[in-house]
Amino acid sequence: MKKAGFYILTVVITFGVIEGLGRLAYSIEFGEAYSIGRLTPGIESIGLSQTTPVWMQKQILHPYYGATLPNSFLSMNRAPKNAQNELVLALFGGSVAMENWLALQEQFSQYLQHNNVNKALKFKLFAVPGFKQPQQLIELAYALSTGHRFDVVINLDGYNEAVLAIGENYNRGVYPFYPRLWDLRAQANGALEGTRLDLELLRREVMEVEEWYRSSHIKRTVYSGIFYRLRKRAAEDKMREINAGLLQLRSSSMVQTGPLKKYESTEEVSKAVVDNWVASSVMMSDMARSNGASYYHFLQPNQYLDGSKVLTIKERESALDKEHYRNEYVNLIYPKMRAASSRLEAEGVRFYDMTQIYLGVRKTIYRDVCCHLNELGNELLARTIVERVSSTLAR
Repeated sequence: MKKAGFYILTVVITFGVIEGLGRLAYSIEFGEAYSIGRLTPGIESIGLSQTTPVWMQKQILHPYYGATLPNSFLSMNRAPKNAQNELVLALFGGSVAMENWLALQEQFSQYLQHNNVNKALKFKLFAVPGFKQPQQLIELAYALSTGHRFDVVINLDGYNEAVLAIGENYNRGVYPFYPRLWDLRAQANGALEGTRLDLELLRREVMEVEEWYRSSHIKRTVYSGIFYRLRKRAAEDKMREINAGLLQLRSSSMVQTGPLKKYESTEEVSKAVVDNWVASSVMMSDMARSNGASYYHFLQPNQYLDGSKVLTIKERESALDKEHYRNEYVNLIYPKMRAASSRLEAEGVRFYDMTQIYLGVRKTIYRDVCCHLNELGNELLARTIVERVSSTLAR
């Protein structure tokens, strides 16, 4: 009996030592302690979605504003004109706006209830990942010209205009005011289609291993986490390699590059970007007003803007890449956008600078190296937007 107990104790100690060594190896390799909670939430929370190019994110070509999401056509269902029992809101912008719309719906619904506004809220989502001006302007013009009517039009933008117009278009020889990476969208050849398929297969591979880990009965042992992380990392590295190759493609076709506009300097093209951003917003405001809607323009916050937030340790580790060009362009163009507020207001635009709303927040807000927010960040942003729009809702 004692011998059996000794063997059992030896086995337990051996497994404990092996597990301990595995956890030590895990922390050395991945820079953090092994945590089931850290790995369980899913692919998007650990950044895989950021390796997937825009054309892989379920977008389809659109004849007027470049591309859109298939389900965005649901927003094109007409609202009854002058419906007295409904409050129709339309949200425009990029992925930050799109991810904020659920929080906005909740905050607007709470406002209506608390203020006894007897109207049904109808929310129209026009925000699409990667959109930048003049795409929002064209979307609004198209919607209004086809009979849509809104009470409130909200445009939440800034980052895509500041970063993508130059970083992903102009620096690649593409007209800065064309849709994001238009040259790659416009390429219709077998090689590119094959590359897209390769990316999709790699994404599915990671989704499969993630599902295995989520449902695994052995995930309490660190070795299952090591297997998961190594396999995921290998697939991500391959996806980044493929994406880097795609971004090296160049074309001289005007169909893909647009007008051959050359600027003398980065300063000059950045000024052109801000001028287009201002002009597009003014026209959106004028169109909304002439069609009975109130227009609100919000400059979205971003972690790269110097002095806008004291970043947490987690944000500095997982939501900041100062070597990327987004850091340069945010700090070059955002100050120009903020300074342009007087131009917008002089044209009657209700413009609000949201870049400082997290200045006093000491909790984690940003969830990736781009611009996207966690649940708390979205809630605070939505609440602030509703506060600004409330004067219209009170009518």
